[in-house]
Amino acid sequence: VSDAASDPCGDAGAAPGWVTVDDRAAVLRCDAVSLRVASWAPGVLRLRYEPMGAAVARGIAVVGAASPEALRAVATAGGARVCTASHTIDVAAGTCRIAVRDRGGRVLVDDGDDGGWSAQRETIDGLVRTVARLRRRSDPSEQYYGVGERTGPLARRGTRNVFAERVTGGYYVD
Repeated sequence: VSDAASDPCGDAGAAPGWVTVDDRAAVLRCDAVSLRVASWAPGVLRLRYEPMGAAVARGIAVVGAASPEALRAVATAGGARVCTASHTIDVAAGTCRIAVRDRGGRVLVDDGDDGGWSAQRETIDGLVRTVARLRRRSDPSEQYYGVGERTGPLARRGTRNVFAERVTGGYYVD
């Protein structure tokens, strides 16, 4: 008998069919997006959203992981749960909304009912483009830093950040 507090994935059985797990990551395929949950090191997760059918360029910043934690996924009533030794990530079926908790049960990330990843087509500068949004609930003391290669202040809490992929001479998407 497993103790749910010490092993939140417990003996709940296999992952649902829309979830795959390998030795480095769990990939959860939702309605319009895939969410890739990877362990980079003990206590460190990487969450990567990839629109369905889109060619996604590889990242340039992190090249390897230092002793990643093993991942396990199981089915839940509302979707799936991904577990590592340090975290549990509950993922809603269809929407890929998430709630991440540490092993003590403290909520670290929560999309809530109106958050998560979304995309829609919008006209920007006369061109129709896909605009993706990621909305999360967070504690008022939570800080966000960086958000990519940009100038300006390091602390980004409360800011709107626009990311545009442009293929220019010398740079190509694989």
